[in-house]
Amino acid sequence: MKDLILNNLYRLGAADLLRQQKKNAVTVLSLHRISNERNTFWNPIKPSTFEELLKYAKRHYRVVSFQELDDLKSNPTDKPILILSFDDGYYDFYEHALPLLVKHDLPSNHNIVNVCADSGLVIWTERLNVCFEHAMKNHIDLQVSIEESNISLQKYAGKWMPFYIDVFKRLLKVAMQERTQILADLEAQMGVKAERKMMNWDQIIECSRNHVEIGSHSYNHDSLGTINDKTELSREINTSKQDIEAKLGMPINVFALPNGQTGALADEVLAASDYRFILYANDRLTELRNKDDRQWKISRINLIDEPFQQMALRMELFHQKLRRNG
Repeated sequence: MKDLILNNLYRLGAADLLRQQKKNAVTVLSLHRISNERNTFWNPIKPSTFEELLKYAKRHYRVVSFQELDDLKSNPTDKPILILSFDDGYYDFYEHALPLLVKHDLPSNHNIVNVCADSGLVIWTERLNVCFEHAMKNHIDLQVSIEESNISLQKYAGKWMPFYIDVFKRLLKVAMQERTQILADLEAQMGVKAERKMMNWDQIIECSRNHVEIGSHSYNHDSLGTINDKTELSREINTSKQDIEAKLGMPINVFALPNGQTGALADEVLAASDYRFILYANDRLTELRNKDDRQWKISRINLIDEPFQQMALRMELFHQKLRRNG
């Protein structure tokens, strides 16, 4: 019933009405994987749906890069402005998304995790997804121990998604060393290992030559709010930037917060950094204004795998307005 209602709202023009309210605002979409692979806990967006998104964006928006925003502040366009922003550096961006972006001649932004590009290491969130998918498919009565608390599927009456979300949120708050050990224990317990392919530097360089504006997504994809050492934070934020610049031979001006997480000390290091754009994940628009801020705090709208009509409503903030008025 929900799908039918949302699809009919799109067909009746709800997305068009909402888009008309975006004058003097920038819509930045937060995207991750583009693939036909399936995972219950974090489904990639299908390439066919992604192409529908590109066609919609091309028809209704002026699609730009972050570096174009400063010029657009004093030279407004007749269409609302949109940026396609990706995180993590998964290989399926190179395999599926890049050819479609080139086909439709659209720019994008992709924020890279250094350690993944260096070694092919898979980020911790993907490792968690693989463990949960294996446990669910094999009917394993999963238990996870985090900071002396044992969390089990039974606590959630066998409902996997609330169980997963609770574990994910708790892991965001623990230090990287402990988080890594918890995931290693889970993988050993079930005999699985995440082997998702990440882009290497040659592929990232090729992306940068095809209108992909490369940014940083931190050095290790750690949860920045859990780091209490400035030197360690500087590595995540500043060393990441310097290393990407050395590899690509160009300035890096975009930093995307890993999992949208930050903290007071991380904010201090970011404020002192040379990044022009700091990307958040808060399902809001960013005002296009004439103020000459040294740094722009950019809001992004997270897109998930769903029928395109519902995706279009999401990017036009229909779901946000529904929650606000609910």
